[in-house]
Amino acid sequence: MPAPPTPALQPGVAAPGEQARREVAIRRDAYFRWAYRGCTPREELTDWLAAERDVDGMLTQREKMIREAAYFRWQNRGHRAGEELDDWLAAEREVDAMLEHEGILEGFCSCPH
Repeated sequence: MPAPPTPALQPGVAAPGEQARREVAIRRDAYFRWAYRGCTPREELTDWLAAERDVDGMLTQREKMIREAAYFRWQNRGHRAGEELDDWLAAEREVDAMLEHEGILEGFCSCPH
């Protein structure tokens, strides 16, 4: 069995704008945690860290889903090399659209609206 393709976008290397979108998602999540608690002071760091953990966990799961979808696209193409980036980008759009539809990535994903 041939080895799966390696996409041009490597894990752990943020795509342009990805870090900014991550921070916006964390800020939003932390704000809602704070507001849910009744806007009480002195818990902002706890809210921020919890939001950061949740957003990063979601992003890790998103990357895994994209990786699997890209792999299946590559398999369906008969394991041909040369279109790995196309497979990755198509898988990214597919996964982001699904997560956006479910309201999970609202305002975070790079997919066009």
